[in-house]
Amino acid sequence: LRMNELQKQGYPGFIVVGIDCPEDEMARTLEYAFPMKQTNRFEKQVGEKIPLSYPDKLLDYIANELKPIIDKWFSTRKEREYTACGGSSMGGIFALNLMTKYPQIFSFSLSFSPAYHLHYKKDVIKLMNSRIKNLDNKNSVYLYSGMVGFEKDFVRPAKYMKTYLDKHNVRNKMVIDSKGKHCERDWSRHFSDAIKFWFNNIK
Repeated sequence: LRMNELQKQGYPGFIVVGIDCPEDEMARTLEYAFPMKQTNRFEKQVGEKIPLSYPDKLLDYIANELKPIIDKWFSTRKEREYTACGGSSMGGIFALNLMTKYPQIFSFSLSFSPAYHLHYKKDVIKLMNSRIKNLDNKNSVYLYSGMVGFEKDFVRPAKYMKTYLDKHNVRNKMVIDSKGKHCERDWSRHFSDAIKFWFNNIK
């Protein structure tokens, strides 16, 4: 439905590739987080020892194995301008992680309610500093956070990320929904706006 609405407005069609994620919260965190040290904020919050995270395994798989398969079997525009990644919550972290590690493949990161607060700011900035020079004016980021319930904990770190991106001249847009909860229904309401932001950067 969203795609049909966008096409009626003159935007091109697109293929959405959904990747299943672990149901177990801990496994999902370790797979989607930024690379974390043995001691990290999430470990202190849950009060137990957390193994080292392993997001690079999935990052490399998507960029080096899955993306070529999609391009081989579907009618795609293979240029990075027409390739995006996105996710919500831990997936919101992962989407930015994927684009900044492979900016030559992914030009856009849709990052809904990214759970940056599970990481120490210094660790996030250290990772971003090692990659930011590889981004250019074809890369862009869409940030979103709501304000209802525990979702409001996601706002401040996302604002800081916007400030960081602004400082380094990375095109971005941030939307804060005062009535937004941490759920798919509210994320979906901003999906079309995010896609428009991506496509408008291509034109």
